[in-house]
Amino acid sequence: MIEDKYTNAFKLIMSHLSEECGDGDAHVICEYITKEELADKFDAFLSQENEYTKYNRLKRQPYNQEHKVILFSDLSNENVVFSDAKDTAQVPSWFMLQIKI
Repeated sequence: MIEDKYTNAFKLIMSHLSEECGDGDAHVICEYITKEELADKFDAFLSQENEYTKYNRLKRQPYNQEHKVILFSDLSNENVVFSDAKDTAQVPSWFMLQIKI
């Protein structure tokens, strides 16, 4: 697995999703890197087969300008959203994991 300084955050996200019995949600607030850059890194992480991504079904969804977030979803229960700290993104209250990078 190719690792960089964001890999541990991605591992935490994927662990959270699997611990939530397949019904997990995470919000990543990007303060020191743009949401686009970090979402690209997360997409690359998801494409690597390892213990964190083995059962992954998350796919990057088309960007919705109105919501101001980049969404990865399995179109069922798991969702990961990336937003810029300067944006006032409306993220549902049931997102149990929130990380600021």
